[in-house]
Order: sequence, then structure tokens, then C-alpha cells
Amino acid sequence: MFCPKCGKENRDDSKFCKNCGANLPGARQGPQPKVYPPAADSAYQPGQILDGKYRIEGKLGSGGMGDVYRATRLLIDDTVAIKILHPYLANNSQAAERFRREAVMATRLRHRNVVGLYDVGISSGHNAPYLLMEYAEGLTLRQILKQRATLPLDFVVTVAVQVCAALDEAHHLGIIHRDIKPENIIARKTETGWLIKVLDFGIAKLYDQTESNLTEDGTAMGTPQYMSPEQCLGKDSDARSDIYSAGIVLYELLCGAVPFKGGNSNAIAIKQIQEQPLPLSARCEIAPEIEKIVMRALAKDPAERQQRAADLAREFESAASGNTGSGAVLTPTDSFSVQPKSIAADNQQSLETIVSPPVSPEIRNSANQPTIIANRIDIHSGGQPSLPYSTRDWTQKSAPVPRAVIFIIAAAILALAGRLVMRKTLE
Repeated sequence: MFCPKCGKENRDDSKFCKNCGANLPGARQGPQPKVYPPAADSAYQPGQILDGKYRIEGKLGSGGMGDVYRATRLLIDDTVAIKILHPYLANNSQAAERFRREAVMATRLRHRNVVGLYDVGISSGHNAPYLLMEYAEGLTLRQILKQRATLPLDFVVTVAVQVCAALDEAHHLGIIHRDIKPENIIARKTETGWLIKVLDFGIAKLYDQTESNLTEDGTAMGTPQYMSPEQCLGKDSDARSDIYSAGIVLYELLCGAVPFKGGNSNAIAIKQIQEQPLPLSARCEIAPEIEKIVMRALAKDPAERQQRAADLAREFESAASGNTGSGAVLTPTDSFSVQPKSIAADNQQSLETIVSPPVSPEIRNSANQPTIIANRIDIHSGGQPSLPYSTRDWTQKSAPVPRAVIFIIAAAILALAGRLVMRKTLE
């Protein structure tokens, strides 16, 4: 049978998936719903017509919930993007409901800095739900960061203002994104300047959907390098979690690196919970006023951060405009350019990482160092496979063997060898 979570084929009598550790429906008694394996990349080929209305032109990328294709609407002859739920998730009621919820939220959220939704349907050929979305041209911030080590302050201000405008509108509607990162932000150069759009509200959470059990209690969702401490702990998230993630994006745009990286997802989550990020001024030349605003957004306590995305944008823009002669480089945005590049060339993926149960900062080893106990780490769109239940100290390093001990062992071996040779000679 195929795992309903990751699509990996397992023995029919297996109780748990050998790839991700999820419970398999075959372990239960009675008739089981049919579960399909993941479709190959060739499932939707260029030139294929979807539902008689959309011609597939090419694949843009993959995410935790589905694949994204560039397509043409035959009736209008314009370019759109189609997000199709993975076939092996089509019969998973939880995944289907989350996909439907994404459509409902996207319909409610209308803003120039958010990728718009046109239509929702179910493909007749594969029986898989899909979303018809605005085709957002441009480059992701990740692609831009790969091309330029440092970015003009004017551009960073533009990103901050427009991303925060999108988030502020979403928060007013009771929606939080929970996965703000460079891969989910697209920038396009227009005649009037840079247009920034936020995409992928696939794991967003409605404030008023407290009765929903789509995510198990105490489950942390997001991308560890950009998750807030409360997300890492699996606590309820609100608008201030998005502000924390936006602060990390600004931190990275200004100095070229995220505050915490390296190691496994749980190790990064521990750092998000316990460690203070290195000040921006320790990584790059930055005006104190700008540094203060960004570091405030990265406060561990949500109450100490900006309380609205609009506040973060206003404070950051004000600090930047008052420091044109010092700190980070302030260059006219019009002179800033990067080489055009297809999103598909970057193999853009929307990572949905689930850490369950969330990291507990209270667990410490005998050396008073944090120890991570992980039940499962699921990275649905690439990365490391799920881990079985384990206890491992990610901070402890093996102590080096003293050189004197090595010499003693070597001398003992030589003495033993000499005695054996002498005995053989006497015989």
C-alpha cells in the first residue's frame, strides 16, 4: 500500500510507513479508502489540456501541498498559474480540506501585493483539486540574494513596505501566513518601480477556526530558519509571528544571512527559542536606528515586537529615510538591477516543515546543554526523510582522546607483539 502522507510504497501488512513513520490505513480493520501513489513529473506535460480550458505550458515548482504549473487560458489567451494538489493527497480528507481552505482564504484576500486567485476546480482526468491563480512574473528574493551579496537599502525598504502591506491586510481579515521567507516573496521591476507580491498561503491559519483539527495540537508548522519562537514551541500564533518572520527576511536582505542556520531543523528551532540573534552591526555596516527596528521585530516575547505589520513598515521606512548618509547602502532603486531568471530555474519549492512535537527548551542534559527529543520531522517538499523517535544531543561534541592514552596503548601493543615473537623464537 502507499502511504497517504508521503506516497511511499509499503508492505500491505505494515502498520507504519518505512519512509516517514506515519500510521498506515492498512493497520485498521475493515474496508480502506483507495490511496494513489504520487504522480510522476510527466503527469502534466506541456501542451496537455486541463478540463478543456487550460493548456499546460510548463512546471514552475513543487510545494508541500501540490505542484505549480504555468498555463494558458484558452478562452482569454492569457497566462495563469495552476496549483494542483498532489494525487496521493487527493483522498486524504485533511489535505483536501487544507487545500480548500487555502482557496477560501485566497478568495477573501484581495490586495495588489498578494498573488490573486481566479478559480477553483477538480481536474476530470486525475480527480485532483486545483487552484487557478495569477501568474506572478519576476524573481523570488532567494534568486535575487543568490545574484547579489548586498542589496540597496531603497530596495529593502520597498520590500518591507509592500510585504507588510500585504500582511496587514491579511491580518485584518484574520489570516496569518506562517511561512514568510524569501522563496515566498516575488519582486518584479516595473516602469514605476519594484512590485512585490507575497505568495503561498498554503499553511496559513484563520484566527476564528479554532475548532479545526487540521493540525494536531502542539504541532509546529513553518520553515525553521524563519519561524518565530512560539511557532517552534507549537503555541498559538498570531500576527506577531508573521512580524518575526518578516524581521528575519529584512535581517537577511541587509546582511546576506539569516540569524540561525546549520544543523538539523530541530537544532535551528532550539536556537530560535533560546538564543539571541547576533546584532546586525556585528555582521555588516548598519545604522543603529535601522538595527534597532529589525532587532525589535526579532524579540523572543511577542509583546516586545511591533504589534502590527504596518508599524514595522512605518518604523523601518522612517529609520531608513533618516540615515541616507550612514549605515547600510542607500542607492536609488531605479539603478538596482538583477538578471532575469525563471522561477523554475531556481526549483522554487514552498517548504512546509512540520516539527512534532514542538521543541521543548526545558530538556537539558547533564552538562546543562539543550537536548532535542524529536518524534517526527516531515519535510514534504524535499529535504531529509522523517526521523524515528530518538534522543540526541546536538550540541555535545565527542571529547578528543588524550595523546598520552594513545602512546600507552601503542606501547602495550608493541610489548605484546615482542613477547609473542620471543615465545615463538624459544619454541
